[in-house]
Amino acid sequence: MPNLYPGHKPSYGFGRLLVLFLIAVSFPCFLFAQPTIASFSPASGPVGTVVTITGTNFSATPSSNIVYFGTVMAPVSAASATSLTVTVPAGTSYQPVTVTTGGLTAFSTQTFITTFADPGQFTACRFCRKDRSASWRRAAGRCLCRL
Repeated sequence: MPNLYPGHKPSYGFGRLLVLFLIAVSFPCFLFAQPTIASFSPASGPVGTVVTITGTNFSATPSSNIVYFGTVMAPVSAASATSLTVTVPAGTSYQPVTVTTGGLTAFSTQTFITTFADPGQFTACRFCRKDRSASWRRAAGRCLCRL
């Protein structure tokens, strides 16, 4: 059959290019599934508490999972596809826990509540430094500090 359009190459068409573009854009989603956080336990504790985060699509390599308690990154000590073990870092804020793996991030529905140990009765003298750089004395049941 003779070529009816000499010098004209067949085009791929807009439809075929659109399909190729959509496959290229969505391909990373097939490689890395979106992680999800189902829960974490315990829900509160002081700095240094070991927390277990359960969910799906985590990396089995601890260093491939990035966990934040609010704005502070937490070290991941153990990991599997459905569980992460992390330690609560100092400076955590009252915000959701996030897990990032493969460039995709999951947010918890609950926030971790950082607690602190009660050192005893809370008094104004707790703010006084009892060292050489500060002079302090207790007078009439009140603490007088001079820094």
